[in-house]
Amino acid sequence: MNEAPSKKFTRLLKDANITFNEADEMKTYTKNNFWEKLKDKEWKSYRKKVDTKATRMNSPFHIETSEGMLSCRDGYIAIDARGYPYPIAEDEFDLIYDEVVESTKAKPSANVLYDYTITGK
Repeated sequence: MNEAPSKKFTRLLKDANITFNEADEMKTYTKNNFWEKLKDKEWKSYRKKVDTKATRMNSPFHIETSEGMLSCRDGYIAIDARGYPYPIAEDEFDLIYDEVVESTKAKPSANVLYDYTITGK
């Protein structure tokens, strides 16, 4: 790497058990290039196995996630399958999620690793 790695990048490497030398050898994909670089790969459709708990935030916020501190101007705080909070911009949330109505809630799965009970102050 030509420049010093960020703290977030360093933590991601450590969490993934990857050295800086290995990271230099890894391919990089972006929104602008991944379709072209991966056009020969088989792409399957996947659906999430568990419901996602989320709450609408009406002002900008910072949140500590499993990947470090992130910020969001306008959106939602959701909880991932491991119990970590993460921000989702309102427009992205609206594209991905539909509110679950009680009668259509997914049955608990043996794969659920976290109790989604949320308590506030």
